[in-house]
Amino acid sequence: MSMDFQTANRGAFALLLTVGTLSVCWGAGAVVVPYAVPAKPGVEIPASPAEAPPAPPVASAVAPTAPVSGAETGTGAGAGTGGDVAHGAALAQQSCAMCHTLTADAPDTVGPNLFHVSGRKVGGKEGYSYSQALSGHGGQWDDATLNAWLTNPAAFAPGTRMSFPGIADDKDRADVVAWLKTLR
Repeated sequence: MSMDFQTANRGAFALLLTVGTLSVCWGAGAVVVPYAVPAKPGVEIPASPAEAPPAPPVASAVAPTAPVSGAETGTGAGAGTGGDVAHGAALAQQSCAMCHTLTADAPDTVGPNLFHVSGRKVGGKEGYSYSQALSGHGGQWDDATLNAWLTNPAAFAPGTRMSFPGIADDKDRADVVAWLKTLR
């Protein structure tokens, strides 16, 4: 079966027409919707602690107003049992503030306001609609429950709507818990 000149010519014309049409569409699309690099990324993905740039200073509205005890205001890794409050504040700004507000009287957003979370009933913030898994969990947010929640929310309350994967590092979790306890 051999191809005659007319069939080859038609095939070449169809290919040329397809390439030309795609080029015109691409060029028109580039004019109508020009590519522009965003001024800042939509979501900041925290780098590993070794590669992370220094965290921006925490706004004074987020700073602790009255620490629970003196051990929780330590700044060293082993300060009392509370961990490093300053490091916890920086981690919370990176990880929690995307979905939660952290100041008194701030509205709930994707997640509930975390101000005064320590000591609150699990799934019990007035006015926030929790998942059935969390609202039926029971207990209060103390060091142990906050640690378990921050380790793996899906394991703590299977069926929760919170998609946060958790904080793997024990020290980082202790730092975040120590900082959350200062939000009073």
